[in-house]
Amino acid sequence: VVEAMFMTEMACGVLASVQDLDSIALPIEIDGTDGGEEYVRYDGVSEFCKDGDQLMRDGAGRILSSIAQGPTINGLVTGHTTTAAYCFYFVPDVPEEMRLAALDYLDRAVRAGSPDADLVGTTSVIATG
Repeated sequence: VVEAMFMTEMACGVLASVQDLDSIALPIEIDGTDGGEEYVRYDGVSEFCKDGDQLMRDGAGRILSSIAQGPTINGLVTGHTTTAAYCFYFVPDVPEEMRLAALDYLDRAVRAGSPDADLVGTTSVIATG
């Protein structure tokens, strides 16, 4: 799961994140930060978001990741993960065909390791300002 994400990042030149979908609450929201948001990183260290960053929260309000600082302990993918939610961060004005190419590459990379994997769906959220 994580290897497929890294392969896609390298092949397509995108930044991505992955969460264990069974351990988070939907919907996932994207929000800006003011530097006061505290979370526990995936390595167990407490940290504050950087002012002006973007983060993802789950439906319970838990911070899942920030662009500048990466994943938190919430939704952490482990060897027991069976359902994953991927997110790509694109700069503004990236053409639709490039976004679709990244999704296609990810799908093929996941299936290379898990041929019986199912794509449940995709959603695009365009963050502004």
